Amino acid sequence: ISIACLRGVIAAITIGCFTGQWFFKPNRAVLLAGIATAATSILFMIANKMTTAANAIVLQYTAPVFVIILTALFNKTRPRLLDIITVLLTLCGISLSVMEHLGNGAILGDLISVISGVTFSLVFFGNRLPGANAMQASYLGCLLHGVFLPFLFFDKGLRSFDPSAWLVILTAGVIQLGLAYILFSKGIKTTSAVSSSIIAMVEPILNPVWVFLFMGEHPGTMAIVGSGIVIVTIVAYNVISVRQQKVSVSEENKPDRPLYDKETTKSAS
Repeated sequence: ISIACLRGVIAAITIGCFTGQWFFKPNRAVLLAGIATAATSILFMIANKMTTAANAIVLQYTAPVFVIILTALFNKTRPRLLDIITVLLTLCGISLSVMEHLGNGAILGDLISVISGVTFSLVFFGNRLPGANAMQASYLGCLLHGVFLPFLFFDKGLRSFDPSAWLVILTAGVIQLGLAYILFSKGIKTTSAVSSSIIAMVEPILNPVWVFLFMGEHPGTMAIVGSGIVIVTIVAYNVISVRQQKVSVSEENKPDRPLYDKETTKSAS
């Protein structure tokens, strides 16, 4: 919790410095997304300490399933067949990519990871509500980490003032959380809740890539196959969605009858 707290506070300072927005206007959407952002970050950090990193990340990314459920319940809309198929294929790909590591984590840690998936879905859902402001929600979510500042006094590791540990926390706060939230807040404005959550699934796929590059751990065959499934699925989903939107817009703008067709020309004559 102390690591999550420091990372969040540093991220809040980073967002404030880059955006110049040190205050926020609370409303239902901002509060929901902000609280969900803080909860997701803290739950994920706890899960990483209680179960394997693979379990923590793959179970958190059940979020699209909960996004579809929330959208169907609150917006009274039926999910498209494309959404359902994409989520199922993506979850299958992620499952394959971490299958070699699943089953090694503690049950409580896995449960916390699933709960973080629910809160993660609320981030996407809240940022699509009327009056939503993803940047302010991210800033609020990072500020809420400050509630856990008292935990710093009980963390023996942080009191040791190990420069390498503090450098990692600083890097995580500025780059991994602060700058990431800034980019996320700008991107989510132009994507749907389901689409944005599916695109974000690239994160657990890149996880073994970073481990391979910096720690020399070779990803297995199943991980490579799973990564390929997810990447292809994400690209196909976005291409199909864009084409469907273009067709829908063209149909809406299409006049009921051409201005100059054979019948109008004949009548005019």
